[in-house]
Amino acid sequence: MNKKDFSLLLVFFVLLSSAFMACQQDRDPCLDPKIQKLIMGAYTTLDSPAGVITIFTSSLPSPIITPIGAASVNPIYYGINSQGHSFALSLSSVSDSCQYFVQADTTLPVGDTVSFNYTRQLDFLSNACGYTYFYNLLQISNTGHNIDSIVLENPGITTNVNVENIKVYFHTL
Repeated sequence: MNKKDFSLLLVFFVLLSSAFMACQQDRDPCLDPKIQKLIMGAYTTLDSPAGVITIFTSSLPSPIITPIGAASVNPIYYGINSQGHSFALSLSSVSDSCQYFVQADTTLPVGDTVSFNYTRQLDFLSNACGYTYFYNLLQISNTGHNIDSIVLENPGITTNVNVENIKVYFHTL
């Protein structure tokens, strides 16, 4: 093999390897969380004989939590702890309100509708991560079949999953 053939072969392999490297998927440079979720804590109310309401954290036995009529909302709820006490719900990025159907257990004959009204704010995270929406809850309403009440703990919904935004109190299951 002469020097000219070797040089052509070397150039061919360099071009081939660079083309192969260009087809490789780069790792996402964004190391910050971009997904924001409304964190819902599940609690149960018990009426004691003295008329005092005792509140404790509840593990929902077999819950169904799904959005109603909004294609832009993720149709799956996410349990964020192993005990099933907290759930992460998506809000719509194209509307200022959304609704969820919430049934604490599949054995119950009915469920409840929970409506969220909020404001959306487009926030810049970084050059690598781009933009995402943060939300501010304004109002929550619900039917009262199995839900006793809902308490708004933290109206600001960001990428922090360690903050419980709402507490949903269910009648004794």
